[in-house]
Amino acid sequence: MSTVFYDPIQSLLAVGTNETELQPGQIHIFGQARVHVSMTLHRKASVKFLRMYGTRVIVVDSKNELSLFDLLTGMRTTAYSPPAIVTVLLTDPALDWAFLGLQNGEVIVYDMDRMILAPFKIPNLWREKSPKARLLPIVSLALHPRDLGTLLIGYLEGAVVFSFKQNKATLTLLFELPVGAPGADVDPSVINTIRRPRLSTALWHPTGTFILTGYEDSCMVFWDPKDGRILQSRTLQDTDIHLPGGQSPMFSDPGGTFSIRQPFVKIAWCCTANPDDTSLLIAGGNSVAMPANALTLFDLGLSPSMVTSSYQVIAEHFASPKRQRVLPTPLTADVIDFCMIPKSTPYYQGNHDPLAIIATLSNGELVTLRYPDGSPLSPAGIMPPSVSLVQPMVKYMTVTPVDRERWLGLVESKDKPISFLNGGAEAQRPLKRFQNRNLVHTIHTNGTVRIWDIGHNDEIENPDTIELDVARVLSRHMDTNITQIAMSSMTGEYAVGLDSGELLIYRWGRNKNYKKIALDDGAEPYGATSASASSGPMKNMSDNIDPKLKEGFLPLCLINENLGAIEVLTITDVGFIAIGYESGNVSLVDLRVCFFIAIEMYIH
Repeated sequence: MSTVFYDPIQSLLAVGTNETELQPGQIHIFGQARVHVSMTLHRKASVKFLRMYGTRVIVVDSKNELSLFDLLTGMRTTAYSPPAIVTVLLTDPALDWAFLGLQNGEVIVYDMDRMILAPFKIPNLWREKSPKARLLPIVSLALHPRDLGTLLIGYLEGAVVFSFKQNKATLTLLFELPVGAPGADVDPSVINTIRRPRLSTALWHPTGTFILTGYEDSCMVFWDPKDGRILQSRTLQDTDIHLPGGQSPMFSDPGGTFSIRQPFVKIAWCCTANPDDTSLLIAGGNSVAMPANALTLFDLGLSPSMVTSSYQVIAEHFASPKRQRVLPTPLTADVIDFCMIPKSTPYYQGNHDPLAIIATLSNGELVTLRYPDGSPLSPAGIMPPSVSLVQPMVKYMTVTPVDRERWLGLVESKDKPISFLNGGAEAQRPLKRFQNRNLVHTIHTNGTVRIWDIGHNDEIENPDTIELDVARVLSRHMDTNITQIAMSSMTGEYAVGLDSGELLIYRWGRNKNYKKIALDDGAEPYGATSASASSGPMKNMSDNIDPKLKEGFLPLCLINENLGAIEVLTITDVGFIAIGYESGNVSLVDLRVCFFIAIEMYIH
């Protein structure tokens, strides 16, 4: 997985992949239910940038070739090779132009309507500022959210505001740390020198009132776009780092050591339905001592007016956000990119009133989070199965044939988040009315099991995905290693075996405690019942039902005989379960009589 893009106009999700030894990168377009279109690059390369414009898919691959694909046919309609390496791709729903920022510092424009290179080019505007610099690539491009005639161009050494109307640069932003200024993470030996950190991103406030620039040393600087005045400079922890005389907390160690922060990966300036109510979503910028590159949210609140507020008030606004939190992401991989999911408008670079975040991790996985609280969103029910296979990665998969009528009765009723993939139209396919349905069971590394109908060139009557969150039921989110699963095709019973020797049994039913949020005194929340609270090999798990689940697979009991990891597991249609352990023991479970009668055997 290399990049993700969401088109709110058509309600489609585009995913780009990296090349492999067997095939080049691919572009996958997902819509409602099982709508899926796949396109393949014409040469061995990875998808570097990915955008959607109407019925066109704009792709820049790792070999810097721009390709346009037709969304209706899936075929490539045109291709263009820029004169230099493409470092930035910028598109806007209101324009037919695609802006390409090049490594040589130039900006060229491709006309997507006429499918030719537009007769317009912006030269390297920073060359006049730094004529001796050898390399001045463009690292960021951003159109003014309320004026398409103004473009913010970020170079490696600074940023420039370019006016299409005047055909010239109207403002130059150069961040320079004077002697004695603490800056971000620098060697104490160079604090008495003038430093110019390298720029990594430049973006507008959602109303265009302010400009934010981010740097490789994890500095953020807020500017007044009228005169280029610095309003505030900060890291994720410190403020006013451009003022001499301050001392950063990392120099407080008497041993003389200093910490280093991670560079910024991406910054998005988001807003609610009110464009003045903003927040910053930042990937990176934390200390390298953290386990992984995480997402940080700055809730800035309502922006002060530039007309009635003093510079001191504005500086305090950016120095003291209303709320700052680190959103939960896996600790085993870094966040290398993220995509915002807006509710309605595609403008503001997709950052207007978002409802969710899709983060891309360094190990190829995806993570979906609710915005702004950051609570994890299960892909079951909101994502197609192909995308849920990497949320997180699948470590085991099996297929079970189930009677069609029984599968149509297994329709889970659960409170689900707002669906944002509603585009596309499903093709008409034949209906397998008198045949069994083939259900796919996937075990994921986060302790979840997902069940869905794989289909085979036929109509899928029940396209929903059922998810069993075993880790949450056991209240054990770190060491939940599922080894075996088995499903009864008739009785609606499901068995999950773990490497700890535990067997968790589910049974289809209705939740009597649906939406019972107000717990009695002394009651424990969902997933808090300890397995050791009961004696004997069987523990009742009926209290660990998700209160948001109205009807579905409900946890019934947990069996642990301490015989080693479960290696083999099978279930019949009459209520018997056979368990094979790593130690060579075999157990039989009868769910009809008091839920549990076990016969132990040892294979010599």
